[in-house]
Amino acid sequence: MGYIKFNKTASTNGGRADLLPVDDVMHVSVPTATGIILTFGENTAVDTATLLYPAQSAAKIALIRDAVNDAIEAANGASGPAIRVAMADITSVTIG
Repeated sequence: MGYIKFNKTASTNGGRADLLPVDDVMHVSVPTATGIILTFGENTAVDTATLLYPAQSAAKIALIRDAVNDAIEAANGASGPAIRVAMADITSVTIG
């Protein structure tokens, strides 16, 4: 099972990172200025991970979804260190 890593802002949990598994990612939403949603599913169960980050410029927003998708592709089926998502540091992750 591969994982992707989202760095956190220094003011959130001391700047540490959050890891999310990539095995069951079904969809990556179109990002907004302050967040993106990953949808996970297996059989009929579906969960979401809502990631929030400080407001981003339009140019940076355009790069976020590709950065997440690229990390998922690199980590899918991988064993070893998590793949860092090259995007703005996040402030929170909510699963549910």
